[in-house]
Amino acid sequence: MLKALQLTRTMCAALSLGAGDHGLRLGLDFAEERELYGRRLIDLAQARHVLTGAAADVLLHEAVALVAARAVQSQTAELGVTSAVTKYLLPTGTDQVLADLTGLLGARAFLKGVHADGRFQKLQRDHRIVGLFDGNTLVNLNSLINQFRSLVRGFRRGTGDTAGSDTACDLGAPLPPLDPAKLSLVARHGSGLMAGLPASVEEITRRADLNPALGPVAEAAHRLLAVTTAVHTEMEEYQGALTEVPPAAFEVARRYTLCWAGAACLGLWTHSTDRFPDGPDAVAGAFERASHGVGSRGDRGTARPPRSTTPRRPR
Repeated sequence: MLKALQLTRTMCAALSLGAGDHGLRLGLDFAEERELYGRRLIDLAQARHVLTGAAADVLLHEAVALVAARAVQSQTAELGVTSAVTKYLLPTGTDQVLADLTGLLGARAFLKGVHADGRFQKLQRDHRIVGLFDGNTLVNLNSLINQFRSLVRGFRRGTGDTAGSDTACDLGAPLPPLDPAKLSLVARHGSGLMAGLPASVEEITRRADLNPALGPVAEAAHRLLAVTTAVHTEMEEYQGALTEVPPAAFEVARRYTLCWAGAACLGLWTHSTDRFPDGPDAVAGAFERASHGVGSRGDRGTARPPRSTTPRRPR
């Protein structure tokens, strides 16, 4: 049953992706229609900041879901980590996106018959359950804490299924058939995605040398690697916590999920940017969101919005 939950937790990503996309569309429609002080709401800097931040979060969640869904077949043995990261990060992140958009809509986020027939308040209410079933937030973070020992060892040694990680990040690569026998409660050799992070940083640095416009992205990649290394050092302190888990361990696990998300974005960048209809900027916005968020302790963290000052309209 616990192994089967790894599959369903990964598929739950679709529920959060749909809610985030829908909420962003409703918020963008409202900002384009609403007028304040003789200007449209979308023309005001604060409103644009909220919308671009929400758009970057939605893109980050999409990147995580893409890699996680492909990893079901390409990295089946590491799904104990992948599914826990996905089931924690997407529901909690989408709840925060909807909360941010609630501030933008104001009272219209709660009232029926005022904006979009009250769909936003229904959407926000319906999504709250996603973070509870198939293992709630603390269950998934605790699952990661239970694997701290193997994750730290794998990161230090550079072990894990790096070939499977490359396949998950290359959207054009064929996927092997699913072999349920490979499902494991613990990623014994660590995370291949994390083990491949240094190589991804080297690759984006090489590209930045050829294209100076990628310099800021390369700098963010190096920051992510430094923070990821520091997070694994913190994980060592709690790798024996199996029953009486201190609250600080859950915070370390939360930051690990953002490191994983940043590594997923960077993996997609180095393997699949030519396959994204919105080009590298889409991955850049998501990667910036993860790399800035993981640098904070306790707070969700704020990130620089994507280069485009107008969020892409969800499809």
